[in-house]
Amino acid sequence: MSTTNPVNRTTEWDDLQIKYGNYAPLEREVKAEEISLKAQEAIANVDPLAGKNLDQLDELEDDIDEDVLETYRRRRLEELKAAKAKEKFGDVYNVSMDNYVDEVTLASKQATVILHLYDDSLEECVLMNRALEQLSKTHRDVKFCRGLASRIIKNYHQKPGSLPTLLIYKDSKCVNQVMGISMFCDKVVDLQPQLVEFVLGRQLKLFHTETEDPRNAKATRLRKYLTKDSDESDQEVGADALHTGAYDKTYADLDLDRIMNVVRK
Repeated sequence: MSTTNPVNRTTEWDDLQIKYGNYAPLEREVKAEEISLKAQEAIANVDPLAGKNLDQLDELEDDIDEDVLETYRRRRLEELKAAKAKEKFGDVYNVSMDNYVDEVTLASKQATVILHLYDDSLEECVLMNRALEQLSKTHRDVKFCRGLASRIIKNYHQKPGSLPTLLIYKDSKCVNQVMGISMFCDKVVDLQPQLVEFVLGRQLKLFHTETEDPRNAKATRLRKYLTKDSDESDQEVGADALHTGAYDKTYADLDLDRIMNVVRK
């Protein structure tokens, strides 16, 4: 590239080198006038009333034309009505073979339906029901249902590891199913509402949620413990143990106990 010309200008020699791939093409020079024009366009496209609620709009009565404010008020009311119309559930509904079609299949034409097939003698099913009860209060546009597996599908509860089962219905069709707890966790005790919300909302995208994966927090705590200075542990084991055959077992037992305490939190 020529060193005797401004960075955004080229000679005929430079142009030939660029043409044959010896030089990289120069970036197009963005002029100050172009930057100013884009900034003005961006400012012009900003709606100062966008996102303001009804109370905030009322506070602007003296500054904004009344016709404009009224247009925005009507728009906000329509948005509120639309949001309210979606929040028509808020509970976990019991389902049996008698009402399955109405409560699940046909209902899925209007909203996503999540049906939990369960056995109330299984701890994981009890925990799943508790989680869905909590989610039904915060995701009222989704219809959560539950039904005893033995009363809906003959002998279904006899299949090891099949319960809890979640059946996902949309537009009168079962579009997905989650069997067992492996998608959520390895241990039954970890089947908590926040984890169920994350998997259903963020992974399966059945509803909107900002919930983060609680498994990451637990892994972070464990990782911090495993990487921290071992001097603390050495002191607790005792100086005598460090010089005896008892050290390895004592240290290992202590370390395992601490790890389990971290995992249980």
